[in-house]
Amino acid sequence: MTQHAPISLDAVAGLYAVATGQLAHVNCGSCPDILEGALVRDDECPACQLLLAADAQLRAADVTLPAFIAPDNASN
Repeated sequence: MTQHAPISLDAVAGLYAVATGQLAHVNCGSCPDILEGALVRDDECPACQLLLAADAQLRAADVTLPAFIAPDNASN
């Protein structure tokens, strides 16, 4: 099932930058990791700021994401 939600292209570009490693987490606070969990955010981290912006847009669109999203064709 595909779910459509209004999200800005800026948010998508930010998520892409974080996901591809073009913008890394500073890891000096509450950045998401294996210890803190995937849903924590550090207000001082540029990567977390992009995630917070996307989080807000998804919440505004009433989109609830599962704790982990695996692609349909995951090969691990």
